[in-house]
Amino acid sequence: MLAWVRHRAGLREKTRECVVYEVDFLPFRSRSADDISAGAITVRFTLEGEDADAVVVIDGGDARTGDAIVDHVRTYYDSDLVDLLIATRTTADEFAGLTEVIDRLEVRELLIHQPASHAPARSEAADQPGLDKLLSLARDKGIRVTEPFTGLFRFDGQLAILSPSQTYYEQLLREPDGPLDGPGVRRRVGGALRRRLVRLPIETLSDDADAGSGDNTSVITLIQTSGHRLLFTSAAGISALQDAADFYESWYGDFAATPLDFLQAPHGGRPEGLGPSVLNQVLGRPGAPYNDSCVAFISTPPRSEDLPSPQVVAALRRRGCAVTATAGRASCHSVGGPPRPKWASLTPIEP
Repeated sequence: MLAWVRHRAGLREKTRECVVYEVDFLPFRSRSADDISAGAITVRFTLEGEDADAVVVIDGGDARTGDAIVDHVRTYYDSDLVDLLIATRTTADEFAGLTEVIDRLEVRELLIHQPASHAPARSEAADQPGLDKLLSLARDKGIRVTEPFTGLFRFDGQLAILSPSQTYYEQLLREPDGPLDGPGVRRRVGGALRRRLVRLPIETLSDDADAGSGDNTSVITLIQTSGHRLLFTSAAGISALQDAADFYESWYGDFAATPLDFLQAPHGGRPEGLGPSVLNQVLGRPGAPYNDSCVAFISTPPRSEDLPSPQVVAALRRRGCAVTATAGRASCHSVGGPPRPKWASLTPIEP
């Protein structure tokens, strides 16, 4: 099922026909049952001062997802050009989709980490042969390859990498891998209890839980266009999000003065991906949001009773977000984008 959301709250009417931005989530089934990845995200947004758009693809998924990305860019963006391809993690599950995009579309630049350049002994975690093959293909096609670390800007600053810094990334590579699911961190919640938890008026997330080090290496990306700010968090955990938030405020000012309009909630909506302190910094305190029309998307598998976590949904909603779970569907959030008649309506999670 294809799903579509068009966000209108608080928007200024545009005087010319122009896409402000379109964000499309194209899911995939990972080979790992525990890996709840976004699959791929495609973004088209207006370039400031130009009568043109930029196309950014975030992650590639498997080969079928790569096929879907190619078809999607050609069908809905009417283009064969990808200005920027971002790999948020160097995992084998991503290489097939990234390869399809590089092989079949014109890609100008690939942003991807190269762990062997920073910690050779840990490079096996990235499936180094697969990564080397992907990098070789990109370079054979004349694609610029860059590592995405904090402070990297593209499109005259409209896109910024907020995390990880190179120092933090190298520190994480030196740490031993830790399980994502420790005792008491991830809990299965039945349907009736899940519905009750969403209504809880109290904060149920903790600052003590955090994703594993491998997830905190995830690339966190900010896109700004026509006064809108979109944050993509991949599978980052609390520590990485805190670093990203601190860099954002050091560069752009407090979130209260420059609030987000769109947030990809991290880690499939698992509770260890978010904590109350970083949420207060980024979105505002419960009942006092910086932007009460912010949209939050959570990439979740189909028919899941556990994801998104009810604690995460409740925490985001109390901070002004309209929260939507993709539930394994290709989903779109658009401002100024053309209608998609064949796409079904995707409604926010209600209390």
